[in-house]
Amino acid sequence: MTRLKAAVVGATGMAGQQFVQALSQHPNFEVVQCVPATGILRINAVISIINYSWR
Repeated sequence: MTRLKAAVVGATGMAGQQFVQALSQHPNFEVVQCVPATGILRINAVISIINYSWR
């Protein structure tokens, strides 16, 4: 089965780090991008993830 690509917004916080760890150990997911979710960066992060997914 193909692994699904996952991006995590807010990966610098405690919950985000735990989420990245859980996803990276899951057999069906591949973490391809982790970005912070602070202030204006949140908008840019979502845009970069959307752009990345179309590659």
